[in-house]
Amino acid sequence: MNVKKLAARKKKRPHFKRSNCGRPDMKSVKDVWRRPRGIDNKQREQKKAAGPIPSIGWRNSRDIRGVHPSGFVECRVHNIAELKNLESEKHAVMVASSVGGKKRLEIIAEAKKKNLKILNA
Repeated sequence: MNVKKLAARKKKRPHFKRSNCGRPDMKSVKDVWRRPRGIDNKQREQKKAAGPIPSIGWRNSRDIRGVHPSGFVECRVHNIAELKNLESEKHAVMVASSVGGKKRLEIIAEAKKKNLKILNA
């Protein structure tokens, strides 16, 4: 199946918020997810007003998992040799952060020759 069609089929999942993160008296509680563990916690009890909890039902199907929002399969590349097995209609290139400037330019030039999409050019 076409990868772009698969990416369009991805579920819209809610932003899972930490319990009590919106309360004005609890400014130190950030928005990042932490599992609620308190015995009286409304979110742990899955009350509707407390917000959703991540569960296995939110998981995407196996053929969509790991697909970049552009619709391509993201491949991290460290050198030019790793570009040889990639297909332009399926893969997108992400040059690794550990690659220096000179080698990065060589990798980008080679990827453009092969018509590969570069995500962090």
